[in-house]
Amino acid sequence: MNGYWMIFEDGSRGYCEGQTAYDAKHIAEHLTKKKVKGSYTEMQAWVLPYPAEPVIWQFDHPIAGKRPTYCHTPENCKGNTGCPRRVACTE
Repeated sequence: MNGYWMIFEDGSRGYCEGQTAYDAKHIAEHLTKKKVKGSYTEMQAWVLPYPAEPVIWQFDHPIAGKRPTYCHTPENCKGNTGCPRRVACTE
């Protein structure tokens, strides 16, 4: 399961998980009743290294549960598969 930072047509943003960006887009649109910006091939959805607020939908693992929202600056981290910062955002 991958996490994606999405921008909707109304300008709002959120984090949603899915098997692919396209899957996460459909989940987000279904739950929010909003459209993700862009077309199928150029949608406004970027992979994030960690969950971020606001969470639209997140997989709830039966043993480990949901991952905490570690990404505090999703606009700066979007598109990265690992955190680009040398120190944690909380420090």
